[in-house]
Amino acid sequence: MTGHQDRPDIRQRRRVTQLRKDLGLTPVPPHVGTELRAIAPRISEQVARMLRQDPAYAALSPDGRQLLLSAVARAVDEFARLVEDRPPQARPVEATLVELGHVEGRLGPCRAAVHAAFQTLREVTRVLWPQLPRARCFSTHLDEALVRYAKGLCARTMSAPRPTAAAPTSSRRTSGPRVDGLLSLVEQRWGNQPVPLYLSVSTHGAADVPVPRNTPRGLSFIDTDHVVTVAPHPIPPPRPASAPHPSIVVCVGPVSMNGTAQAYDTALLLLRLIRAGVATPPSPVIIHVPNLGFLRPSPSEASVQKITDLLLPLSKHGSHRRSALARTLQLCLRTATTAQGLAKQLAMHPQTVHNHLTALRTLYNPNLDFAQDNLAMQAALDLVLPLWELEAGGRRNPPPQDGKKLPGNHSDTETLGLP
Repeated sequence: MTGHQDRPDIRQRRRVTQLRKDLGLTPVPPHVGTELRAIAPRISEQVARMLRQDPAYAALSPDGRQLLLSAVARAVDEFARLVEDRPPQARPVEATLVELGHVEGRLGPCRAAVHAAFQTLREVTRVLWPQLPRARCFSTHLDEALVRYAKGLCARTMSAPRPTAAAPTSSRRTSGPRVDGLLSLVEQRWGNQPVPLYLSVSTHGAADVPVPRNTPRGLSFIDTDHVVTVAPHPIPPPRPASAPHPSIVVCVGPVSMNGTAQAYDTALLLLRLIRAGVATPPSPVIIHVPNLGFLRPSPSEASVQKITDLLLPLSKHGSHRRSALARTLQLCLRTATTAQGLAKQLAMHPQTVHNHLTALRTLYNPNLDFAQDNLAMQAALDLVLPLWELEAGGRRNPPPQDGKKLPGNHSDTETLGLP
């Protein structure tokens, strides 16, 4: 017997097992982590080279930059060891990130730089993983696990302090004090229960959207160009409007209380994309919160214009052709796999996928490389493709099922990287 000497190892083993489960790494065999750890220095080097061109990195002090690069290197090694089902051996990444915050003394630049670093890391690994013999088959699992891993790190070390009984800080980027007050009322009424968020805009106001009988009424707020409605029930179709511009209703949900602010940003961004003509789905639009990884939807005019510009070549096609090409491009950017692999995942004939890729290369560029806009393009597709598919189908999608776990409710992610 070794007495107390074994207890720390047992605790570490339980911690690693739980972390692998939380990150979704259980299906990934440990030998994939061994392969990843072998290229960890290469990944860190590429991230550092790309990060030095990022304005968020340049805004840090020299010591802060060094700490950030050290944190990224430690994160790559720690993540690989978790995939390998082994406890990390180096200094915890959290400690380095906390030290970065102390050195810089300003939370905003630190958060921007950390999120830029993990965005760059994700972009690098998305290219490298499909090139590895063992990791290739688990590229999607690894990418999703890295998102969760980075999200957890940022939440534990880079989250701004929030006052009690207030709306999430992220909501204040796009909403005024009255909307913040509305979100506070939402928290008081429903707490952490799943609450669907409904966003509508109309010259007629919320009166044209009837509330079903025997259903609790929701909370509403009328802003300058839209009406926000939060209610614990799906929104019904709007009444036929006699005005030349009928109501547009975008419904996102169900979401928990801590996802209400991001659901508001998402719904408002989708609403403004519809008003800008990027998509014309039948109203009401009922969708889940899209999983944008590290990015956060920003319903600003600049974001709407950026997404419009990125998707403009696809928008010139008819609705069915546009949706098919967008699905192919979405998976191509996400997995960087071959045409055969895309055909298998899309359940299409390989020649059809080959034709799609040929058309996409004609629309964009021969390598389908969007450089600094790579993640922004993926986020734009994740946001707009559901609208295009609704438009192509000519019908509303079914209301979300209660209790279904939704991706993308990340209150600590960065604003969608659109200038």
